[in-house]
Amino acid sequence: DVSYKKDKWDELERLRDQIQFLNDCRLDPPRYEEKLSILNRILELDPQDKHSWMFKGDVLFELAREGFYDKLDADRKNLAYESLQSHENALEIDSDFIWALLGKGNTLMLLSKFEGAIRCYDKIMGMDKIMEIDEPVDIVWFNKGLALQNLKKYDEALKCYDIFFSLEEENKTDPELLGMFRNIVEAYPDQAVILRGDREAAFDHIVRVLNVCQQAGIWNVSFATSPPEPTPPKK
Repeated sequence: DVSYKKDKWDELERLRDQIQFLNDCRLDPPRYEEKLSILNRILELDPQDKHSWMFKGDVLFELAREGFYDKLDADRKNLAYESLQSHENALEIDSDFIWALLGKGNTLMLLSKFEGAIRCYDKIMGMDKIMEIDEPVDIVWFNKGLALQNLKKYDEALKCYDIFFSLEEENKTDPELLGMFRNIVEAYPDQAVILRGDREAAFDHIVRVLNVCQQAGIWNVSFATSPPEPTPPKK
C-alpha cells in the first residue's frame, strides 16, 4: 500500500511537471490533445486537483475557439460546454479560485451568455485577494466591457474600457499591450472596440491605442465622446 501511494505521487509529480512544461513552452502547434491526455490522467489520480480542472477547461476553451469566426458549430459548442464543466469542477473544489472564475466567464462569453460572464467578472473584482496579483485585473475589465457592449449597454461598457486602458497605460509597454490585444482578437474575432475621447484625453494617447489596435488586427474601432458638461445658468 505504501509502495502504491509512492508510485501514484511520483507519477502525479511527473505529469504535473510535464503539463507545466507544455504550458510554459507555448508550442506551435499547441499540442492540445497531448495536454488533455495528461490532464485526464492527473484527474484520474487526483480528482480534487483544482488547477488541473482549470487547465483542462482552458485547453477545451482553446479547442472550441480554434478557427472560430462568427458562430460556434455543434462540435465547438460541445467543447465549450465541456470547458465550462471543467471550470465548474474547479470551482466546486474552491469557489474563490480566480483563474477558474476567469475561465468560466470567458467560456460563457464564447457561448454568448453575456449576463453569466459578467457575474463571473464581477465576483472576481469583488474579491479582496484580486489585488495580490497583477492579472487578471486588466483583462477582466476589458472582457466585462465586451460583454456589456454585446448587451448594448454602451455607457457601462465605456466605463470598463476606460478603466482597462488606464490600467494598461500604467502597467504595460506597447509590446505587452499588443500581445494582450492579439490574444483578445484570437478569442473574439471581429469584435468591435469603442474608445472614448474627451477634452482630457491626450491626443498622443489616443493615437498610441489606435496604433496598437491596428497592429493587433483590430479594425472595427468606433469612438464615443463624452457629452458636453451643461453650461451653468447665468446669474
